Amino acid sequence: MIPSAPSSRCKLRVSADGMTALASVKAGAREGTAELDAALMAAGVVHGLDQAVYAVLVDALDREESTATELEIAHGTAAGPSCDGRFEPAFQPGLQPGHLREDGTMDFHDRELLKPISTGEALGRLHPPVQGSPGLRVDGKRTAAKAARALHVGPGAEFLADGRVLATCAGVVIYVERRSIEVGTHYAHQGHVDLRSGDLSMDGSLVVRGDVQRGFEVRATGDLEIKGDVDGGSAYAGANLSVSGGVRGSEGSMVSANGDLRARHAERARLDSGGAIELTDAVNSELSAVQIRIERSLRGGRAVVEVGLVTRDAGTPTATAETVIEAAVPREHAETDARRAFEAAQARRRVARRTQRPPAGTADRAKGGKLARNLADVQSSELARKIERAERVDALLPQAFIEVRGTAHPGVHVRIGQARLLLQDTTHNVRFTLDLERQTIRTEVATR
Repeated sequence: MIPSAPSSRCKLRVSADGMTALASVKAGAREGTAELDAALMAAGVVHGLDQAVYAVLVDALDREESTATELEIAHGTAAGPSCDGRFEPAFQPGLQPGHLREDGTMDFHDRELLKPISTGEALGRLHPPVQGSPGLRVDGKRTAAKAARALHVGPGAEFLADGRVLATCAGVVIYVERRSIEVGTHYAHQGHVDLRSGDLSMDGSLVVRGDVQRGFEVRATGDLEIKGDVDGGSAYAGANLSVSGGVRGSEGSMVSANGDLRARHAERARLDSGGAIELTDAVNSELSAVQIRIERSLRGGRAVVEVGLVTRDAGTPTATAETVIEAAVPREHAETDARRAFEAAQARRRVARRTQRPPAGTADRAKGGKLARNLADVQSSELARKIERAERVDALLPQAFIEVRGTAHPGVHVRIGQARLLLQDTTHNVRFTLDLERQTIRTEVATR
């Protein structure tokens, strides 16, 4: 059998994406089904034929002068929809407006910009992506469904077979909605620590690319770097702390590091370091560290070191602000010391209240005895700490020094151990150490 020739009256057009075939009929000699089928085959249309439109076109071809405008004779089958991976977080994503305190007021400092997480803690549940079924064009070729995107489980997070995602290290949650989840041990905050961000706290190292503003607090168990100023706020680092600008104190503010602490200047501020404090200037500030190095001047306030302090100038020409420098003073973490003092005072108050009440029975006496034992334990701990501190002072005294390489003004108080010296005259390039035999402060020329 000789195949029919394609229709000379029917014109077919396939869309660029291959998903639609359009046909039209012009006037001319009679044709039939065989010619239309041949035309469809010549155009490569093999899928998605619309039988109703096909019948209309056959009817038009069967009459000489009949025509048909462009009709959709075939359409492809679209690919099935794909479903991206979905994550159900166990935390509240994004910034929170604050948190309600027990007294009904709002705490606007806790806004959860950073989401601290511990090792083994649940981050949430992950639903894997579902890939859609492929489609077919009118020419019979397959079309791929849109690729289903899987949510990326990054470092510090583990995807379990049951769908749970757990933290494999301590840090902060880094979550990009519909894209990735991971736990970071390093985070860079792009802005100030203020009412917009709330306080920041994390396990790991933290960079703040702005200021820590009055009344707000930033903490990191690792290194902490502040690119701006600490302007009346507080900063705590479990390792080293660096402030590119200055530190200005306010009531209750504190800047503390277990490692070294560096800043440009300090003004009416409290700084505490388990290593060295390095400053350009310090004015009316409270400084405590193993060592302190001040590039220019220490004016007013109190500087306490375990080993040594070096500054260019100390005090002021008019002595309007008292400047006290002490060496061989064992450092204690400010928060730990405050907590111990609070616990001791609390125990004393409880015992005092009990002893002022008349005995009301065995239960009261037993309770009072327990409180007394608790107080005795606290007092014993305090005594042990005092003994340990005294031994530490004895070890520090031989190496303790205070060195002023420029000018030490009259009125500066120098203290090493129990020895005291109040400068009466202007002194230049001087080093103070302790004469262990006489228990007096020895004055020498500083050697650089």
